[in-house]
Amino acid sequence: MRKLIKGRLIPQQDEEDGMDKVMFLTIICILFLISGCSHYQLSKWSGKDTAYQAAFTTVTVMDWAQTRYIANHPYERSESNRVLGEHPSLNDVDTYFSACIIGHTIVSYLLPSEVEIMNHKFNLRRIWQSCWIVIETGCVGHNMSVGVGMAF
Repeated sequence: MRKLIKGRLIPQQDEEDGMDKVMFLTIICILFLISGCSHYQLSKWSGKDTAYQAAFTTVTVMDWAQTRYIANHPYERSESNRVLGEHPSLNDVDTYFSACIIGHTIVSYLLPSEVEIMNHKFNLRRIWQSCWIVIETGCVGHNMSVGVGMAF
């Protein structure tokens, strides 16, 4: 489907198609994690966990604002997120980022803070949170470098 914007035809992703993918993937991830929860007790949530989750949420909200800017300027910008498509609607953007923040928080809570693998201890929760903070920070930094604004 295409939409005429300022005299140019812009391809529009079917709204239901993109959000169906997001919801499906979110549900699958949550079910996958919950299925393994019976094998261990949930680790306690610490102040440091809250700080990392707050950092993730902060950079994700920045990415969200930039993606809304892109959605509001389809004749100037296009989105590179394959789930959202090149020219997502504001509704798609809002649904996607809401699901991402909620899903990430659930996964962070369910992951153990300490796991031993081959006599080495790992904090899976911290690894998960740190990886996503780096990924989101890279996206925000790239968007800023090419002049993408923020809009809410």
